Amino acid sequence: MYSGYSTSHKFNNKLIVPLAKNEKFGIIDTEENIIIPFEYEYIWGIGKYICAQKDGKAGIIDFNNNVILPFEYDDIHLDEDNLPYYYLEKDDLTGLYDFEQKQMVIPVELTTLPV
Repeated sequence: MYSGYSTSHKFNNKLIVPLAKNEKFGIIDTEENIIIPFEYEYIWGIGKYICAQKDGKAGIIDFNNNVILPFEYDDIHLDEDNLPYYYLEKDDLTGLYDFEQKQMVIPVELTTLPV
């Protein structure tokens, strides 16, 4: 029935698992309640928010499946060394988004980010 990930994450004191069903990814809890519907091409970077891919573009959703950042980026990844920042890539340009401040720190206009 399900395929995909073998790792679990904690959410609301429950274990949740991202899985694939009919070649679309979603997230269920250990009682098989659907947390995030199976509508995404891929899911990654699960933490306070979820990175997901839909229609070939990356975006960020919350655990209620609300879109936080629109699905318009080529790639999104969490800066593990500098939480809560996410690198956003679009059309070979890069920017940086701060989720605590809920604002773009560096617009998606640079070919490389300053170190």
